[in-house]
Amino acid sequence: MKNKLKLSQIQKYVLLIFIYFVVASASFQGYFSRWGFYNGSAWSIDGIFDQTAFKPMVNRQLIPEIAKAIDQKAPPIVKQKVSEQFLLHIDRVYKMKKSLNSIYTFRYFIVYVISFFCLMISMFLLRKLCINITKDSASSTLAPICLALSFPLFQNRGGYFYDYSELMFFALVMLLAYHKKLLWIILLLPIATLNKESFPLFVITLIPIIKNLVSRKRLVIFIFFSTLISIIVDVFISNHYKGSQSIYPMFYHFFADNIAFYINPLNYLFLEYHPLYSVIAPSGLSIFFIFIVYTIVSKSWSSLSTPIKQHTLIALLITIPLMILFCNKDELRNLSLLYVSFTIMIAFYIKNLLQQNNNRMEN
Repeated sequence: MKNKLKLSQIQKYVLLIFIYFVVASASFQGYFSRWGFYNGSAWSIDGIFDQTAFKPMVNRQLIPEIAKAIDQKAPPIVKQKVSEQFLLHIDRVYKMKKSLNSIYTFRYFIVYVISFFCLMISMFLLRKLCINITKDSASSTLAPICLALSFPLFQNRGGYFYDYSELMFFALVMLLAYHKKLLWIILLLPIATLNKESFPLFVITLIPIIKNLVSRKRLVIFIFFSTLISIIVDVFISNHYKGSQSIYPMFYHFFADNIAFYINPLNYLFLEYHPLYSVIAPSGLSIFFIFIVYTIVSKSWSSLSTPIKQHTLIALLITIPLMILFCNKDELRNLSLLYVSFTIMIAFYIKNLLQQNNNRMEN
């Protein structure tokens, strides 16, 4: 009997891994086929490798540095074989072989693979987090699938390899918070901040969750060391890349684009489209997207605990000013601080739908 149960568990997880792999593959293809490595631009991965890219892209060095370290240690014959196969794949699937710098081919492959698996790992972390919060396995399994398949929509104005590691770190640190692993969060801070400077901001949004799980003394110590480490990392990165040019000055987008865009009601209609999985789809803050988000939020908000609600509101209060001041108009990937809480809301929305259907069938 025990062997049958064990075999059943193995079969379940193998099937889950396969499904998540297929979904992650589709999502990643949707991103990479459109944006790739931005070769030839001021924020390309080549510029991150040689540290000539504009800020803030040049600061996001975690995965490029890992790729660089592996490149330096890998045997030449391995690098040659892998690079040849990767170039064939890139040319056959994405038609971008000519845009790649041959000296970085092996590093491209490492970044490509790491980014993909960051997406897959994110899905499993989000599933585990949603199970802890919703206590429902079915909806918690489906919610990360919904987020992953929607990801190319969030990348309507641009997509980058570090978007996936950012999501992974956000999901991981929130899961650690729920398990009261504050020391692990502090140790993760410099690593995740090297991936993207948004990570300390996400840690701030977790304070309502953490304060309900630990003593006030532990919370104060956690806030102190998190702030201290964030400042140290920020100063280090700023000094290390102080010669790099910023891609835009503060308020540039605020005055040039965003105010005019957001106050114009026509921009919320189905007037602009972008390719989603090679299919034309509504872009950004269209009525369609707003309606979907409103439906999920309105139907799931009452199911959220007070700490999750507070976490979401803090993330929103941080995101909106930064999005208006620094980001391109209509760029949904800048809502990344809300990805995890939105996935939780999707899980609750699906759970509530399933319960309603079960109740109707019973009646």
